[in-house]
Amino acid sequence: MKKNNNNHNANQNNANKIIKAIADTVKKPKINKEKFKALRAARKTANLTALARRTPAQYANLYRETLLRPEYAQGARAPGTYGQSTATLHRHLTVPISTNASGQCGFAFVPQALIDNSTNFSVFYASGFNTGNTGIAAGVYTTNNSATTFIQIPVSYSVSGSTVQSWRLVSASMQVRPATNLLNNSGQIYLGTASISGLIPTANNVAAYSSPSLSAAIIPNAIENLPYNCLAHINANEYARAVWVPSVPDDFNMYPMNGSVGTIDPDMPALVFVGSIIGTTVNGTPAATPFNVEIYLNYELMPTPGTSMSGSEQPTPDITTVPATIVAQVRAVKTNLAQTIKQ
Repeated sequence: MKKNNNNHNANQNNANKIIKAIADTVKKPKINKEKFKALRAARKTANLTALARRTPAQYANLYRETLLRPEYAQGARAPGTYGQSTATLHRHLTVPISTNASGQCGFAFVPQALIDNSTNFSVFYASGFNTGNTGIAAGVYTTNNSATTFIQIPVSYSVSGSTVQSWRLVSASMQVRPATNLLNNSGQIYLGTASISGLIPTANNVAAYSSPSLSAAIIPNAIENLPYNCLAHINANEYARAVWVPSVPDDFNMYPMNGSVGTIDPDMPALVFVGSIIGTTVNGTPAATPFNVEIYLNYELMPTPGTSMSGSEQPTPDITTVPATIVAQVRAVKTNLAQTIKQ
């Protein structure tokens, strides 16, 4: 056994010598250290440049995604404004609402508005329910458009007074979701976008606010006939979602703070979210039912010089495609702008 081990060790040593002899005959490559460092630095610079600077086509795709998915957009800007520098603002607002004792309500929200903390104005119009967060009955709501009145529910954009000179809405969306498990209940959520003029910010909780055009717009029959609308069935565990996109050239303009499109020109129609919830029941009996209205907004801002937002501006991106063309492509697919979603 010992002799065999000696033979094995001798064979292993011979093999190691042969391998070493072969390795010694192979020349190690010479590395130019200076050239290697230069190549590595150039690659790092190229990578950083690619991350910091998108192509016009990439900016066009980014704007399309901003329109389609406002919920996730950050740093959203409308492209092609000749190098104008703007700051950006993303806001998610949750507005609790409830149907009335008859199981119905109506509401509307003007996304093209921005109001700071210096005023208590609002552009969320509520009809036919107790608002929950104020305890004030929100007017009278009927599905046949008779005797409909509204109040305006407070919503906060969390913008300090005098920090913003002007703004522009880039993209927005609304979701209407049941606030409780309603699988055993019934009811429908109607949601869409309607073109309405004359809606301007007024003081919160002013009872019996009246608007004939709004009254006619928030009944189920009117919403069903809108170009972009959806219907969600509560007992199917569904919710409704609608998206705002620019609809007229003026939608790319900048507007003064604490105002809306209606403030600038009461006759100019604005694209407004309109909703109606009907038929909500508890064990088959019509009853008040809570919902949450989730609103997502993306703005471009012109900050007031010397305030907290000043200095955060960046140039708006340049693209080779006209922004209105991208909007038209998004609008061409109706389910992009209004859809029923399973929870």
